[in-house]
Amino acid sequence: MSIAAAKKHRFFAGTLLLFILFLSLRLYQLGSRDLWYDEVISFYYAQQPMVSGNAPLYYGILHYWLKIAPFSEFVLRFPSAISSFMSVILVFLLGKELFGKKTALFASLLMGLSPFQIWYAQEARTYSMMLFFGALSLYLFHRALRYRRATLWWGFMAASLLGIYTNYFFFVLFFVQVTYTLIFFKKVRLKLREIIPFLCVGALFLPYLGPFLQKFFTIRNGFWIPRPSLYSLWVTIENIILGYNAHREVYALTSLLVTILFVATMLTLQDKELRPRIIFCLYFFLAPVLFSFLFSRLFFSVYIDRALIIVTPALYLLIGLGIAAMWEKAIIVMCTILCYGLLAYYTGEMPMPVGHHIGTYVKRPIRPIVAFIRDNRGGDDICGFTNYGLQLPFVFYETDKTMETYYFFDPRILDTTWKQPFGEGRLCVPMHKIETLPFKRLWLVASNWNRDGGLCENSRSVKEWLDNHFTLQLCKKLHGSWVFAYER
Repeated sequence: MSIAAAKKHRFFAGTLLLFILFLSLRLYQLGSRDLWYDEVISFYYAQQPMVSGNAPLYYGILHYWLKIAPFSEFVLRFPSAISSFMSVILVFLLGKELFGKKTALFASLLMGLSPFQIWYAQEARTYSMMLFFGALSLYLFHRALRYRRATLWWGFMAASLLGIYTNYFFFVLFFVQVTYTLIFFKKVRLKLREIIPFLCVGALFLPYLGPFLQKFFTIRNGFWIPRPSLYSLWVTIENIILGYNAHREVYALTSLLVTILFVATMLTLQDKELRPRIIFCLYFFLAPVLFSFLFSRLFFSVYIDRALIIVTPALYLLIGLGIAAMWEKAIIVMCTILCYGLLAYYTGEMPMPVGHHIGTYVKRPIRPIVAFIRDNRGGDDICGFTNYGLQLPFVFYETDKTMETYYFFDPRILDTTWKQPFGEGRLCVPMHKIETLPFKRLWLVASNWNRDGGLCENSRSVKEWLDNHFTLQLCKKLHGSWVFAYER
């Protein structure tokens, strides 16, 4: 075997071992944590994928996947884990196409070990699958522009369409691809066969335009995502690199190192051969982020870190190029920091304030709360909740459906998700009507969305009312939530 062949063999073997590691990290403890609110929503949406008004592909895949495999937390999250792993492979292929094997390997390491990526690889939500179709679309898009083959354009069209049907946020990437093509069009005249795939994506989405517009206007009328600030842009980059579980000092160190590597990447713009490829990555990292930011500032907020997972392939490639260009040993430092982030993720730490991980919470156990109430309740008891982020998982895991479960609310307080008053119903009861319910003992399960031992505004108000009208018999803290028992 020649020296060149031996090097190639060692590179292949080493890369293969790394990708086995990346897959293992995504499968490790995949089913160990209870489902949280959004994942239970995914399970219910999967029962009727076309009814929810959300992009249906992910839920349709879950629907048939759950018919093949018996339900478990591992099974429900498995499509996300595989999508995330396949995305790492695509980033390697794209990096190899753009910058060569070394940069491709560095970018794959950053993505494969990323706590941010593994968070969504281990969550039964659409984001990792959207990332997979985004990486595939970007890979085929670049090859189509470079080689001008019809099969690549149609492959790009298929990947983009599947991405849009997975998560509506994919429209941002598709819009950026359209604008990039218009810029490219000035230099090289595109043929009609290369324009038609873009038109086909829009045409083939028309059957689902109605549900999309309904969801669009529902979110416009009021949703929980806060309007981003300039600081939000920096937090997004910190989270994309290191995930949600690190300490402030580690975020600061990582930000400094990434800034240095980014500057090193910018210096390589002097290389005329690399320049268009670097601009390609810069465009597909910065344009979606800035578009989402400006749209959220000017209209209504859609800016959230987990949706911006779609820009991570371009970012990892830029940082990987900076490592290859400046200091290859920096990959050891970066991998060490990422391993720290992984350890913090697996141990369930989240030390930063809520503003650093908006809409993202530690997946705390719910089944011990279910078991505690089941073991201590009586036949005439009812159970009430003041935060539906806790109620839905509780109902999901409670196999005995004989006890009525209610949602209690203070009519003066708005629903924090949809920014509107709660609607009264048989099982959604304003606090001043709790006295009309038939029960001997009332179990109240209260928390905030973080489940960190605090109570949300509605929980505090309802508990205060109950304290004034009933006798508190029991107060117990379980996994960041509170369980209270009241008697008349």
